[in-house]
Amino acid sequence: MAGVVAGAFVFAPLHLPAFVAVTVTIPAGLLYAWLWTRARRAVHPRRWNWILATAPFGVITAATALTLIQLYSMGQFAPLSQGRVANFDRLVRAIDRAYPYFDVKQIDWPAEVAAVRPQILAAQSDAEYFQAIAALLAGLNDGHTMLSRPFVPITRFGQLAEIEGQAVIVAVSPPAEAAGLAVGDLLLAIDGRPVDAAVAALPPQLRYGSTAWKRRAFALSNLPAVYGAAQTVEVTVQRADGVVHSATLTPQSAAATHTTQAHAAPLVQGTRLASSLGYIHLGENFGDRPGHNMVAEFDAALAGLMDAPGLILDLRDNGGGDSLVANQIAGRFLAEPFVYGRESYRQRLPTRLWWSWGERRVTPRPPRYAGPIVLLIDAATVSSAEEFVVSLVDSGRAQTVGRQTAGSSGNPIVFQLPGGGRVRFSTGDLRRVDGTPIEGVGIKPDRLVAWTPDDVRQGRDPDLAAAVELLSR
Repeated sequence: MAGVVAGAFVFAPLHLPAFVAVTVTIPAGLLYAWLWTRARRAVHPRRWNWILATAPFGVITAATALTLIQLYSMGQFAPLSQGRVANFDRLVRAIDRAYPYFDVKQIDWPAEVAAVRPQILAAQSDAEYFQAIAALLAGLNDGHTMLSRPFVPITRFGQLAEIEGQAVIVAVSPPAEAAGLAVGDLLLAIDGRPVDAAVAALPPQLRYGSTAWKRRAFALSNLPAVYGAAQTVEVTVQRADGVVHSATLTPQSAAATHTTQAHAAPLVQGTRLASSLGYIHLGENFGDRPGHNMVAEFDAALAGLMDAPGLILDLRDNGGGDSLVANQIAGRFLAEPFVYGRESYRQRLPTRLWWSWGERRVTPRPPRYAGPIVLLIDAATVSSAEEFVVSLVDSGRAQTVGRQTAGSSGNPIVFQLPGGGRVRFSTGDLRRVDGTPIEGVGIKPDRLVAWTPDDVRQGRDPDLAAAVELLSR
């Protein structure tokens, strides 16, 4: 037992390799056994017994201290000082130790840090300090790595999608609709800037992502909006009849018409299509909400579709979330346990029991739906939603329709900064069973579907139509 404790101490808090821990285990066990034998034979055994009793407490105390130091170095506690430069350096060291994709993305991290350091040194306010950090993190092109707090205040008036090389409005808020904007309009300019210039002007927190297509999609989703200190936004569109129309929108107009009943609708909703196929929309992400249990709601939706000849699962706007929830849902479709990936960590952390890697596994959860499955995916399918796709695709249980997923998988941790700032950054490199990464790659659909502006205007869903056709063969 003493040897095992010593080996664990060397491996975990001291963060030394496994072979060193094994090497330490046997001598440590023999040493403690020798001390115990001497204590039994000693003339004054009380002194030896005191040594034997206090030694484990000393190891435990040292391990606890080192664990707390490690957690602090990784930003898990509030900073002990408000010094901006010192905490920036602490953040840089933490990312340098734990970020898993420097080599994959060919990032020269010291050069990136050196380029931003003058802005950190010159920062006269928290706002300038955070702006410099956001710029540094944007250079990693990582959907899980960003300045997550303070938030950029934003009021959105609609949703855009890039279709045939144009920014097309696919949803509008009531204030935007009242101002004359409509689904299917083509966005021409924001505050007089063409679309590409407006995208480039967005703060880094509103245009990040792990792939070029995800960055583009996320930036477009934030264009018809008022953000930061702005009070209004002028939106110029071209209608279906070719007429150019401009509208000025304000946050107040949105607030005046916005009413909410927080998560009144189920997180997961299912329906039976006219073709008798089942359709389940898997929500905004994988996770529970107050008063809602996603797994239970999914089970209820699936219960009414168990006899469907095929099932369509819609993950096109699922932003990820809790992979444990995703795996439980995936378990309803598998007959055998399935390992769909392996995640490696450069920095072993106490919060992961110092493991340097972990398997991603789905465990069957009866009753099983055994019919064919098609998954609807696109650039808004992110993180744990991508893992869900991988688990069903690589196990042979599902086909995919739509567009390439976001390519973002990083298992982030939160790093606390002075002034209430927080940074999220990736720490896990997840690979599929064949070694293919998700980060920067995503999942290509089995059937690529292209939309047209007329599809949006007419309320057609080409993805759903393709999935129905695929399952009806």
